[in-house]
Amino acid sequence: MVATIFQYRPWGWVVTGSLTALSCLSLDHVFRWERHRQRMLKVVSSQNVWQVDCLLLLAGTAFVVLALLVY
Repeated sequence: MVATIFQYRPWGWVVTGSLTALSCLSLDHVFRWERHRQRMLKVVSSQNVWQVDCLLLLAGTAFVVLALLVY
């Protein structure tokens, strides 16, 4: 975050915000693991699990492209 403020890059705040949000979500999953595990079990056992996989692949690819374009 300090690099975003002091070594400013256009759109760098998007990368910093995305990393911050992902970190907060992972902490939320750790602290609410029991409920999160049950939800993910339903997602993985459904027949539409490939749609979730494609969504995650697209989100990851978009994040990599954004990081490469910004930095």
